[in-house]
Amino acid sequence: MSRINLSDAEWVSILTHLKKLPGIYVGAPDACRQFVSACLWILRSGAQWRVLPPTHGKWNSMFKRFSRWSAKGVWGALLSKLSETSDLQDVSMDGSIIRAHACAAGAANSTAEKEALGRSKGGFGCKIHALCDGLGMPLKFILTGGQEAECKQAIPLLANVKASAVLADKAYDTNELRTWLECQKIKAVIPPKSNRIEVVSVIIGIIRNVMPSNACSASSSTTAESPLDMRKKPLITWGCCHLPQCFYGYDETSTEPRQINKRL
Repeated sequence: MSRINLSDAEWVSILTHLKKLPGIYVGAPDACRQFVSACLWILRSGAQWRVLPPTHGKWNSMFKRFSRWSAKGVWGALLSKLSETSDLQDVSMDGSIIRAHACAAGAANSTAEKEALGRSKGGFGCKIHALCDGLGMPLKFILTGGQEAECKQAIPLLANVKASAVLADKAYDTNELRTWLECQKIKAVIPPKSNRIEVVSVIIGIIRNVMPSNACSASSSTTAESPLDMRKKPLITWGCCHLPQCFYGYDETSTEPRQINKRL
C-alpha cells in the first residue's frame, strides 16, 4: 500500500464508521472512496485543490464536499471512532505553529478567535496542540492562537484518556500538570526545565521512542493560505489516515523504564 491509497480493509473500516454518522450523504461506496482518496492526496502533497489530479475527480466538487463534511464535524467524528483501538500504553503531545498569510486576517463574518489566530514572536499564526498514541497516530487536537503556551492545553488534551504514561518535552514541565498526572496515576515522562528548583523523578528508558507526536505534527508544519484552511486540511483529515506504519514510522523495540532522581 502507498502513502496515499487506502487498502480494501482500511476502506471497509472507514466506510463502516461513515455510514453510522448522522447527517451526511455517503452515496456510492466507490465514489466516496475516490473522494476520501482525494482528501488524502491533498493532505500528503500539501497542494492546492485546483491541482488535484483528474484521476481523483473534479477538484471543485471534491473541495465543496470536503468543506461540507468539515462544517458538520465528520472528520473529527471519524477520528474519534478510529482512535478507539489506539495503543494507549503511552501517549505523547506536542505543539506546532502554522504561519498565516496576511490575507488570513479580516475575513467577513469572522474573528481571530474563530480562525484560531494570534500573534507570537514568530508573527501571525495558529498553533496546533496534538495528542498521539504510542504509534504516533493522532487522538485529539486543539487549535489556538500562535501565542498560546503549550502547557495550558495539556490537561484538556489528556482528559478522558486512559494511558499509563505521557511523553512530552520541557514545554510541559509544570507543577500543575505533574500533580494532575499523579492524581490520574499516569507516569510523566517529561524532562525538567533547566530553571526548575524542585528536583523531580524522571522516567527515561522509553525516551528512545519518545515524541511520536513530532512525526504526527510534522505533516502540518507548513504555511497555509489561512489557519482555517489548515484546520480543514492537514489536521481534520488525520481522521482518515489513522493507519499504522503507512503514514508514520515507529520503532517496535522498547525497553523497561527506569527511574532516576536527577536532571537529564
